[in-house]
Amino acid sequence: MKIVDANLLLYAFDSESPSHTKAKTWLERIYRDDDLVGLPRHVLLAFIRISTNPRIMKTPAKPEAALAIVESLISHPKTLLVECGPNHWPLFRSLVIRAGVSGPSISDAFLATLAIEHGATLCSCDEGFRRYADLSFENPILRS
Repeated sequence: MKIVDANLLLYAFDSESPSHTKAKTWLERIYRDDDLVGLPRHVLLAFIRISTNPRIMKTPAKPEAALAIVESLISHPKTLLVECGPNHWPLFRSLVIRAGVSGPSISDAFLATLAIEHGATLCSCDEGFRRYADLSFENPILRS
């Protein structure tokens, strides 16, 4: 399973992004070729929060449009909403301490923990995820 970070969703749905074509092609391919695509709820919330924010997006989405995109992703038969399992907290705690992260990187550690916990590959454009030794990580924008 591949767990998708918000940045890839944003690029895939923002036609003004320089990474749009690569991200959209990659997202379409994993939905076609992979077994499951993992989407954590906080990634979906981040997508809605960022895509509708006029301070971040050149052309922000209307909330209805962002919600419709998330609803279409959630309803896809290959989507798995990724949740924390029973070992999430001790794994998260260990990851934070071993990687020495704090502040904004805590959210990344949470996402990395979900991927490790589920034996998934985390897909993101954020190269900072490489700091987590136990994480299977892929940056499809750099790779393609």
